[in-house]
Amino acid sequence: MLYHCLLAPFADAAQQAQYEAVRAALAAAAAAGGPTTLLLGNLAALPGAAFALDALVLRPHQATALVLVPQSGALRVPALAHGPWLLDGQPLAGRGGADNPYAHCQQQQAAVAAWLAAELGQGPNAPALPLGGAAVFATPVTFGNEAEEHLRQTAGDFQLVRGPAQLPRRLQTARAEAHALDAGALGALARRWQAAFGAEETPDSSAEFDAEPGPPASFWMQQVRQLWQWLGAADVPADPPYGDAPAAALAQHEQLRRELLAELHQHRQAAARHQAAHEQEFAQLRAQLAQPVAPAPAATWHAEAAARNQALDVRIQQLGHLIEQLRAQSATPSAPAPTAQAVAAAPRARAAGAPAHRPARGPWQLPVQPRVAARAAARLAAVLAVAAGLGIGGWSLLHAWGPVRVGASQLAQVVPAPFIGSMDQVNGEDFTDSTQTQAFSEPEFIPAADTELTIPNEAIEAGEAASETLALPATDSVFNTPAAVPLPDSLGPQ
Repeated sequence: MLYHCLLAPFADAAQQAQYEAVRAALAAAAAAGGPTTLLLGNLAALPGAAFALDALVLRPHQATALVLVPQSGALRVPALAHGPWLLDGQPLAGRGGADNPYAHCQQQQAAVAAWLAAELGQGPNAPALPLGGAAVFATPVTFGNEAEEHLRQTAGDFQLVRGPAQLPRRLQTARAEAHALDAGALGALARRWQAAFGAEETPDSSAEFDAEPGPPASFWMQQVRQLWQWLGAADVPADPPYGDAPAAALAQHEQLRRELLAELHQHRQAAARHQAAHEQEFAQLRAQLAQPVAPAPAATWHAEAAARNQALDVRIQQLGHLIEQLRAQSATPSAPAPTAQAVAAAPRARAAGAPAHRPARGPWQLPVQPRVAARAAARLAAVLAVAAGLGIGGWSLLHAWGPVRVGASQLAQVVPAPFIGSMDQVNGEDFTDSTQTQAFSEPEFIPAADTELTIPNEAIEAGEAASETLALPATDSVFNTPAAVPLPDSLGPQ
C-alpha cells in the first residue's frame, strides 16, 4: 500500500512531472506486492521546517531523502562532496547553497532525522534515525566510471537513479537500519499525515495492508543486497518478458526485411552491370593490342621529310644561280688608261663621277643586310676622316713655311761679288762663288686649286727648256758643267 501527500505543488513544472512519475512507480511496486510505502513531497512547504527536500520515502526500517533532477545526459562527477557536477559538459545547479545533490542531502540529513524522530514520538535522547539519499534523474542518463568509484565510498548511503522507474528496485537494495520505522510506526505516521496533510491512500489490489510486521531480513540477505549494490548490478535494466511478440512488431520486422532484400537486390544488379561494362572494356583493349601497328604514320613522316629536302635543294639551286648572276655583273671590262691632259683637267670630276667599285662577293660569303652595310660604311668613313685629318696635320707641321720663290731682281741684290782665286787661267764666267744664289726659272707647271698633287705639264717644248738651261749661271764647281735644274721638293708644291 502507498500513502502519498504533496504538501504544495512544485514551482518547476519539470519537478512536478518527475514527482508524479516517482509516485506512479512506487504505486506500481506496491500494487505488485511491495512493502508499505509512505511518500511525502515538497517538504520545504512544511510550516516551520528548517530543511528543504523534494521528497521523503519511508519503508519498513528504511528512510530515504529524494533529490529530483529533471534533466538527462552524460553525468560526470569530478568530486562527490564538493564542487559542481557536470551534465553534458554543463555545471549542474546546486540546491540550498550546496554544490551538488550529494552535498545537499548531507546538509539536510540532521534536520530531517530530528523532525522524523519528533514525528515518531521519540525523546531527545533517542538515537538518530539513519537516513539515506538518492538523486533521481530523468531518462536517458549515463554515469561516468568515476561516479561509480565515488559511490562505493558512501557504503550505500547515497545512490544515483536512472529515472523514476528504477527507484523501487534501488530502494530494495538499500540498507534497512532504521529499526524505529516498523510496521506500527508507519501505520501511525500514515494516519497522522492523513489527518494533518490529507494524505491519500492507494490500496493494494491483491490484499489490504497488514499491520503486523513481517519477518525481518536476515543477516545474509542484507549482505547479499550490499554486494549486489557494490557490483553495480542494480543499475542493469530487467530483461524484457519472454513470449510471442505482438502482431504489429512482427509486421514491422517483416516490412523491414523486405526493404532490405529489395535494396540488396538493387545493389547486386548495379554490381553486375558494372562488371559487364568492365569486361567489355577489357575485351576492346585486348582486341586493340592484338591488331598490328599500321606503318602509315612512319611512311607519311618519311614522305614529308623527302618533300622538305627537295624544296630545300630547289632553293639552294636558285641561290646559286643568283650568286652567278651577281658575279657576272660585277666582273666588267677595265677601261683604257686616261691621258695626262684628261687626268690633269678633271681629276676631281672623275673621282666624283666614277661609280663606287665594290668587290665581287664570292659564293662562300653571305649577303649583308642594308642596315648592317650602312653601319659598316659609317664606321669606315669615320676612320678615313680621322686618318686624313692626322695626315694633313702632320704635313702642315713639316712644311709650315713652304719653299720661298724669289725674283731675279731680288737675287741680284743679295748675290755677293765673284771670288777670284789663284787659278786666273780659268775663265771667270765658268766659275762663280759657291755662295752665289742660282736663279731658277718659273715652275713648269701650275698647281691645281682643288687637288693636293699636280701632274707636271709635259707640253713644254724641248727648245725652250734648253734655252732656259743655258741662261742659268754656272755653279760653284771645278768642272765646267752646266747647272741642272733642281728637282722640286716631293712634299712641296711642284
